[in-house]
Amino acid sequence: MKLGAQIETIVQSIPGAADARVEQATGLPVLTIVPKRETLARLGLNIEQIQDLVATATGGEIAGQLYSGDRRQDIVIRLPEALRSDPEALKRLPVMLPNSQRSGGFVPLGEVATLELKSGYNQINRE
Repeated sequence: MKLGAQIETIVQSIPGAADARVEQATGLPVLTIVPKRETLARLGLNIEQIQDLVATATGGEIAGQLYSGDRRQDIVIRLPEALRSDPEALKRLPVMLPNSQRSGGFVPLGEVATLELKSGYNQINRE
């Protein structure tokens, strides 16, 4: 808040600046996923696999199309909203290990990455 007040004072002193005000805005929550590189290497995984898994789980991925007459709709797979917005639930997301189709080997996402919910930037207003 102190830095905002200093910026407001500087902006108000600029010739031609009018109605400069500090707007109180809190940051939006941002989910940050930091891979544990040593653990990934030990398990034979790479960062791209983790990125793809998280992107599909949270943002979705097109799995096909549904045709209804002349209309087409994408079929998108992703986790339900309640799970997508819960870091604790995402930590339990299973990551398939290489060559595990025979052995059924999975590890939770929380073992190969650190998930944190941080406050990010909200907005910058200007005219």
